[in-house]
Amino acid sequence: MWGASGWLGAVVGARDYGGSAIIFLTAGVAALIGTVFLGPRFGRFEPRTLPL
Repeated sequence: MWGASGWLGAVVGARDYGGSAIIFLTAGVAALIGTVFLGPRFGRFEPRTLPL
């Protein structure tokens, strides 16, 4: 990933100069797992009948 001979560089020619792609990918996956683990917020808000 970090060089031209990495897995993504060899396939499409992408380069990650600062290492930011792997950092943001890891953070995004962690956030997704956290939201799946926590689940929806039932009962957090009262139902409204009027449009906002």
